[in-house]
Amino acid sequence: MIPATWTSATIIHYASRCLKDYILLRSFTALGSLRAQDKSTGSTFPKSLSDLGARTWTVVAFSLLLALAAALPALAAKDENYSAAVKLIRSKNYDAAKLLLDSSLKGNPTSIKVLNALGYIAEKKKRKRTALEYYRKIVLIQRAKGGRSRTAEKAREAIARLSPASGLILDKSEELTQAAKTTKDKDEKALLQLVANALQDFALGEGEITIAEQPGEAETAQSRLPLTKKAHAKAGYKAFRGPGSEKRKSAKVPKKWIEFATKRDKLPPNEQLRLIVNELQKYSYGSEVRIRGQKITNGRITELNLHENKQLTSIVPLYGLRLQALYLGRCYKLKNLAGLAGMPLTKLDLGVCTSLKNLEGLEGVPLTELNLGSTSLKSLKGLEGAPLTELNLRWSLLKKLKELKGAPLTKLDLRNSSVESLVGLEGAPLTWLDLESCKSLRSAKGLEGTALTGVSFWYCSSLKSLNGLQGLSLRKINLAGCSSLKKNDYYLLKKIPTLEEISGLDKETTQSILKACRKLWEKQRQLKK
Repeated sequence: MIPATWTSATIIHYASRCLKDYILLRSFTALGSLRAQDKSTGSTFPKSLSDLGARTWTVVAFSLLLALAAALPALAAKDENYSAAVKLIRSKNYDAAKLLLDSSLKGNPTSIKVLNALGYIAEKKKRKRTALEYYRKIVLIQRAKGGRSRTAEKAREAIARLSPASGLILDKSEELTQAAKTTKDKDEKALLQLVANALQDFALGEGEITIAEQPGEAETAQSRLPLTKKAHAKAGYKAFRGPGSEKRKSAKVPKKWIEFATKRDKLPPNEQLRLIVNELQKYSYGSEVRIRGQKITNGRITELNLHENKQLTSIVPLYGLRLQALYLGRCYKLKNLAGLAGMPLTKLDLGVCTSLKNLEGLEGVPLTELNLGSTSLKSLKGLEGAPLTELNLRWSLLKKLKELKGAPLTKLDLRNSSVESLVGLEGAPLTWLDLESCKSLRSAKGLEGTALTGVSFWYCSSLKSLNGLQGLSLRKINLAGCSSLKKNDYYLLKKIPTLEEISGLDKETTQSILKACRKLWEKQRQLKK
């Protein structure tokens, strides 16, 4: 009988040991019989080629069986690790599952199912860039191996979901396919090298890649011509304010910038990128500047990824580009945004730009998505009137949001920020607001007229008033850890008839508030009839 505590790995381990012992016993018995036969004949050499072949194949067969017996425990351990990781993923224990999958991946770096599981974990942890890397590896490995795979198709769908533009990388990797065809042995090291080269060629930063598109029919030849010096001067850069020019109402664009932009715009896009990199190195203490991704549309650079250029202090060489998206996350020494004024930017990433002190240069820029997470900014001056729909201020040092007045915000992340007042958000079409650990927030004033259906004040320890919530169609509210609120402050919640769920209060208080809300809702319903 097999003990109930034994796992499949334990059973395979003991089975492999038995098989190994049996093979050794049989091999020694066979060799002993051959040796005895030699002694009886008095010869140490085989009498014929058939005898030599028999002896050779006996040794080879036993060697192969012995190698198989030795490899069984390792194969079992890999499968055991994967199956255990799948169970942990189902129970949402992602950290432990990742450790098992990493150990399994070391033994088999081209395992598609392990890469898929790691991509799933990264996606669940909201690590978009890591998930994209795993999914891209799956598709590229499958493409190099040839054939089709359901996992690879799902990975392609995941890439399209996480970053639609980055899906084009898979259609541009013809070089990888050709290289895989020319590799006759298709060994694992060569395959991994091909995939690594493909991933380097098509940058991994936030899913942005080089795309060469054909000019549209609606675009005229005149619109593709480089801008002249006069055109640069009249292209809407009157609002530009350079560093140290706060006292002046207006400032002229430096001639050097115009000359450089004119020279750059006469070149094709790839040559423009090389010139920009060379110029940016002058503003990065001579260290290497890497462009981690770009998008070229109709012969123009429309998206640029300069993520994690840690020594970059200025982006002046970008002046005059018609960028629609710019990624500058983790440029720790970036001090100003001079050069962005007048750009048709709709998406800008400045996350973890810890040296950035102001947003001068963004006046009049039509931004809709902006990331200012983990920055040391103390004011949003420069964003007045911007049509922002998504804004990330997580871990920021901002205290006031008055510059956001009138912005059509649908997503706002203020978790762990230093915000003290919500004045400026009045009338915003926000449906959910997470104020987790905003320990400096004192009041809910500023939320009047918003479309909020849920709000979380989780551990807002300085919150003393809920004024501002009246008149909202709230369904959910979290007040856990709001130690400065008193029971009298909860009375305002009884005037919200749509309230269905309250977290963080004792059972008795919660039931009394919800009961009053239901009564108010029924009364309003009867009045409408």
